[in-house]
Amino acid sequence: MRRLPAPPRAALERFRLGETFGRAIVAASSTTLARNLRVAQTVVELQAKLPSLTTPARRAAAGEWLAERLEGLGATYIKVGQFIASRSDVYGDDFASAFVGMHDGVAAVRGEQARDLVSAAVDVSRFESIDYEAASAASIAQVHRGRLADGRRVVIKVVRPGVRESVRADMRFLEAIASAAVRVADAIDASPGARAGARQALDTVRDLSGYLCEELDLRAEARNLERFGAIYPPEHAEVRVPRLVREACGPDAVVMEYVPSVSVRSLGRRRPPQAAAGHARRIMLVFIRQLLTSGIVHGDPHVGNMGVDYSGRLVMYDFGSVVRLDREEVCHVKDLIASLVIGDARRAVAVLRRMGADVLDEGALEAYVGDYREYMRTLDFRAMAASAASRASAVAKQGATAASAIPIVLPGRISRIVRSFALLEGVCKAIDPGFNYFDTIAEAATRLPLETVFDADFVAYKLRHDIL
Repeated sequence: MRRLPAPPRAALERFRLGETFGRAIVAASSTTLARNLRVAQTVVELQAKLPSLTTPARRAAAGEWLAERLEGLGATYIKVGQFIASRSDVYGDDFASAFVGMHDGVAAVRGEQARDLVSAAVDVSRFESIDYEAASAASIAQVHRGRLADGRRVVIKVVRPGVRESVRADMRFLEAIASAAVRVADAIDASPGARAGARQALDTVRDLSGYLCEELDLRAEARNLERFGAIYPPEHAEVRVPRLVREACGPDAVVMEYVPSVSVRSLGRRRPPQAAAGHARRIMLVFIRQLLTSGIVHGDPHVGNMGVDYSGRLVMYDFGSVVRLDREEVCHVKDLIASLVIGDARRAVAVLRRMGADVLDEGALEAYVGDYREYMRTLDFRAMAASAASRASAVAKQGATAASAIPIVLPGRISRIVRSFALLEGVCKAIDPGFNYFDTIAEAATRLPLETVFDADFVAYKLRHDIL
């Protein structure tokens, strides 16, 4: 009998990796296989719908369909919906409006199940009354109003049943896929850009996993609330943070003072229009100052986590996700902002390297920095995306590496800062459609004390990197 030739080594390797890939997915999702199949089905159906989304009515219908699917898939995917809702300027009002309820209008646990949930999380003897009908619910937790025995009005935040288990299962599933993609890219000797993209996807999944697990830890949230309370004491003129009621908290509940507010979206209805623009700049300025002076920023600043109190102060809620930078990282951010403002792309690339970014194509990154600087001036995401697509097409025609189209991989914490400000941009654009960074930075130059930027740490940093 004639022997068949042995298959090429690369083909065998791809087969083995494909087998490993499949086993990893099944192992990671053995307890939630049905939900993971629904995820795959949703992706396939969405791809099929995309070419037909040519009218506002069709986009709105697709948004409602996807919002319903994401809510049914649980906490991890509700986070995706919250991001879409926060960036109507990117996805379009007709599509994004269907996701607005995911900020605080997710279906809550009710009735006896809600009573059992809250009663197990707090010592009910400390309370004069508790409203077991949830005031709001989002991806991870739900909130109940109450009154302490001493008369203080409070809110009680508890993690919804089953959320911890479903989030952990989702992240095992996503990490298995991303890890297999990295192994495949390495084994088939993919282009540097493709391999970097696979690594970035894995880093993103791991970062998301850490971020969601952080949100599940209500004891960490209590500590974060105290940190922000120290930055913004009750008498602060611009920002209000609820005070933690430490003695009433438990491992599975955060209890804080009740601070009523109206949606920050209401600021967009202020007249004259210049008033709305001023409010949007003020909100962004609060976050920029907080990052530059304290090295800390809210990790999930969507419209459901902010409000405006009766005196016009910005109210911040939900401190489950917080990003902290050390002093050196804060100096990097200051230097990067300065480089972008003055249009020095080469300097910006050098700073990104210092931050730990993996620069795959320096020339392409300098071009991207130029695009991003224009984005800071207009916040026109579609124009920036069109420019990037045009450049990617030119790269393909020239036969250059994919790294030219994906020129950088950011480190985890910096990626989270970028995500936070992407959410915040959406809030500011909802208030003032003409919002942009350059007007905010110009206002910052007049309102922030000089020592806020040029403190001793930053002066030493500049001496070390630019002079000595």
